[in-house]
Amino acid sequence: MSEPRDLTGALFLQEDKENENWADFKGSCTIDGVEYWMDGWKKKGKESGKKFISLAFKPKQQQQKPQPQGGDGWD
Repeated sequence: MSEPRDLTGALFLQEDKENENWADFKGSCTIDGVEYWMDGWKKKGKESGKKFISLAFKPKQQQQKPQPQGGDGWD
């Protein structure tokens, strides 16, 4: 399998939504070498009435928080 290309991704229409709040589109992308899950919702502007897709990104691998350093290890 090939390495994901940076600054690229794809969204796919979710035809089997069980809840109205679920994303209309799902997919993934790679940004600066980090892979993300993408969710997209079909929206319509309140004032303009123009249609658009609102996006949300979540890292595929949650980064671990660094452990605090200090003391001699005895608590």
